[in-house]
Amino acid sequence: MASILALDPGVTTGWATYKEDGDVVTGQFKGTHHQFWTLLSKFAPDVIVFEGFVYQRRHKVVLYPVEVIGIIKLYAEVKKVIELQQQTASQAKNLWTMDKLKKLGLWKEAQVHAMDATRHLLYYLVVTRGDRSWLENLRPDRMT
Repeated sequence: MASILALDPGVTTGWATYKEDGDVVTGQFKGTHHQFWTLLSKFAPDVIVFEGFVYQRRHKVVLYPVEVIGIIKLYAEVKKVIELQQQTASQAKNLWTMDKLKKLGLWKEAQVHAMDATRHLLYYLVVTRGDRSWLENLRPDRMT
């Protein structure tokens, strides 16, 4: 399987990676556009999954996630990333609740954005790639 990087774009961008060894590693990033490009280069993913931007009428709209998405798309084009997959927040959050992430041992309390990226990663693995092992691990007879 290819190396996968899932992103929750924002002023603080959450990230989650998955490689052939099956480990999920997560974190959060806050920095300049150039530093974000460097982060993407460090991961050198074959697949990038990211949460798309949906405009919502509010008093104050933060458009910084759109800038981050632009960097993601440019990086994918320049580096010839094999697959670029955009998802909605509701797709990931509806399937991967906090309780499910806790049962899988992936929940990190203080890393909200990293957890959103983890949700996108798992949604991609299960729904797009068809890796149902993550759901199997949630079965009551598999839990300790």
